[in-house]
Amino acid sequence: MSNQGASNQSAKLGVLDPSSPESIIETLALVLICLSSIIGNSCVITAVARSEKLRERPGSYLVGSLAILDGFLMPVAMAFHITLRNFSWTASEFVCNFLSDYLIILIYIVILHLFLMSWDRFISVVYPLHSQIILSRRKIVCLLIPAWIVPVFSMGVVPLLINTHEQGISFRNKLLGCIDSSSSPSKVELTSSKPHQLHLLFNTLLFVVGPFLVMLVLYGKLSLISSKQENKVGANVVSSEITQNERRVKAKKTKEMKWAKTVGIVIGAFALTYLPVFACTLVEAKLGHGVIPQKLFSFFAAVIFLNSAINAVVYSFRSQVYRKEFKRIVRDLVRKFVPGFGAQEGHCFHVGEPQPLGLSLHAQEAAQTQASSSGAIQKA
Repeated sequence: MSNQGASNQSAKLGVLDPSSPESIIETLALVLICLSSIIGNSCVITAVARSEKLRERPGSYLVGSLAILDGFLMPVAMAFHITLRNFSWTASEFVCNFLSDYLIILIYIVILHLFLMSWDRFISVVYPLHSQIILSRRKIVCLLIPAWIVPVFSMGVVPLLINTHEQGISFRNKLLGCIDSSSSPSKVELTSSKPHQLHLLFNTLLFVVGPFLVMLVLYGKLSLISSKQENKVGANVVSSEITQNERRVKAKKTKEMKWAKTVGIVIGAFALTYLPVFACTLVEAKLGHGVIPQKLFSFFAAVIFLNSAINAVVYSFRSQVYRKEFKRIVRDLVRKFVPGFGAQEGHCFHVGEPQPLGLSLHAQEAAQTQASSSGAIQKA
């Protein structure tokens, strides 16, 4: 009887039955995304920490900070989301309240990281020879501190000051499926109050709309610069009059422009995965809970986690430096757990260590070839 009641309650909340095929597929997909996010972003962090070439770029600190967020903090939200989707009727109030605040804070921090990365790319392209002076590593760190703190203050402190904290939690819990508004309309308001709507609008403008508008303007200017650069290169090829300093600037701009396009892909992937959730949130805040079907909102909420695993894949395909470091990391891990792996490379051996048969044959063939070549020279 209790199981039947739990199933009925889960149906009301739009939560999946844990034994249903739909629930099993979604849970497995989220687990795979979680593991991919942890592994991929761990590789990004390790690459930045190991590569001197990457550490020379101040923007790499932004990439590393974003990887920490996607690889270690976002999987915590994934675990809570899986618990909520499968065991909502037994989930404690702490799970709902924690996830409702924690997830929104992480999303705002991610957007601010992308905002800073856009500025870093813009400055690197416009001022290629002075970008590391304009945005030094120290300045990047000083910008990262408020990028982490401001969203926490806005979501954790401001609602307490304007007395909308409880209503904010209730509103986000309804979106997550923690509260069934149809069962107790007296306890849960279907629409949010004016202060809460203003706070939600302020956060949306400050952390979503504003940064995205700036990013669109920056990348619009970068597109114009790229177009002018291609036309100028074509004119210089015709005239064949270009100084060494101009070549240096062009090479630097071309390199920075390629990485700017990579950051643009990351921003585009973020927009595709996150904007549906923001749109649903604004609609629910204005028109009331229940306008957006719970299963549809839960699907959009699950899609945002996919973004955490995308960035490492984008870096590996777009950046030769990251791709090389990822290969080094994988090779070192395999060598650590698989004895003898990579032994065919001569530099892997130390004096006195036994060599595999394959290398011995290769060495013998090389020696025979060298001997025959020497003999031929002597006869000549």
